[in-house]
Amino acid sequence: AKSYVEQANSSLEVSKISLSEYRDGIYPQDQQLVRQYVATCQLEKNRLERAAVWSRAMQKKGYRTSLQANGDELARQQAEIALGEAQNMLERLMKQTGPKLLKSLEANVKAIESDKLTQDASFSLETQRLARIRKNVKNCTLIAPSDGIVVYANQSNQWGMVTATIAEGVTVRQDQPIINLPDPLHMRVKAR
Repeated sequence: AKSYVEQANSSLEVSKISLSEYRDGIYPQDQQLVRQYVATCQLEKNRLERAAVWSRAMQKKGYRTSLQANGDELARQQAEIALGEAQNMLERLMKQTGPKLLKSLEANVKAIESDKLTQDASFSLETQRLARIRKNVKNCTLIAPSDGIVVYANQSNQWGMVTATIAEGVTVRQDQPIINLPDPLHMRVKAR
């Protein structure tokens, strides 16, 4: 139970670090990278728009062919598409992906906290059980009142037959005689 508590503590710590890492590090960094990509796409689109306008003007003057002007127009359209995709990427990151990952990491932290509470309660019960067992073991320890030879106090019936044998591992009841300390001068037992 103690190792499960320690494992739950470690898992909780790792989970909190993962949440902090994403919320305070990776997520803002991803936002910044996507914003930079959007800005780059916007600059490229603006540049290609100017190039397409210039190319059409040069085509009218006869300095560029229609294929060159069409190529510049296609490049502008591709840049416009890339800009739209970049803006959609930023919107998905801000409204869906980022919040979803944050909620998932927060839920993971809460689940591990719940598991930790369960493990703590289990550990507390096991600790109480261990204390109870130790108390019972202490209560089961027999100590002779004085030095001497100790013999089991087997109970006999009226015909001399042993009815309650005391031996190692036998269940005994409260206040049942378990040992005798015979008087060595008037010994009444057979000792081996």
